[in-house]
Amino acid sequence: MTFEAKNYRKFIATAATATLVATAVVPAAMANSNFTDVGGNYKESVDYLYENGIVNGLSDTQFGTQQDIKRVDVAVMIAKALLTEEEIEKAPASGFTDVPERAAKHVNALKAKGYVNGKSDTQFAASAPITRGEVALMLAKAYDISGDVNNVTFTDVNDRYKESVAALVDNDITQGKKNNRFGTADAITRGELAIFLYKMETLEASEFEVETVEAIATTIDADAEEQFLSFTVNGKEVSLKELAEAGYEVEFKSTTSDIF
Repeated sequence: MTFEAKNYRKFIATAATATLVATAVVPAAMANSNFTDVGGNYKESVDYLYENGIVNGLSDTQFGTQQDIKRVDVAVMIAKALLTEEEIEKAPASGFTDVPERAAKHVNALKAKGYVNGKSDTQFAASAPITRGEVALMLAKAYDISGDVNNVTFTDVNDRYKESVAALVDNDITQGKKNNRFGTADAITRGELAIFLYKMETLEASEFEVETVEAIATTIDADAEEQFLSFTVNGKEVSLKELAEAGYEVEFKSTTSDIF
């Protein structure tokens, strides 16, 4: 399931049906990567993604900041950033025959979620460099963000990409390239992709409305919480296990004195 900035969310739930509040939580100090080709504008993004297990380097010392990135590698990064291990492991086969085994489950999961499409029913074009336009399509879908197409003034963005590019621009993920170009058909580099993903992962916290809180026990412990509680967040049922696997902290507050 998709939640914004999963490592930055803390949920507070009450015993009554009420509001599930997401507030920004300051992350723990991150261990810096040892990549010698990452500096300037890229370092914070790469260090964050590396520390959170979303990216690896091309070697122990090289991230490949200026190198193009393959479609399959972007898919793996997005899956690691957004999906639980269970979602990745249990996704049905995508039908793509050109995806390497190391990435098959990640692509399967993104295809099942509707976040990615192939070039055909059987070809994902796994080894092809991904363009900035294709990245915009994937990220806008995966992170469920939107924007105003009237704000898109780039001369190289056609109707296929306009909504996705608007989403990235309005959420300050990117402002495009020089000369009023987004670079839609340009291959994105590993460094650029790292900045995009970092900004997506650290979007400002938002508030989710809890539509139901079901079967709350009068006495409860850490194990029982998972068994007795479930939430409906934005129309989708969410268990405590799913929240925990996605990196969320849940704090319970009672509205009556005889519960908890």
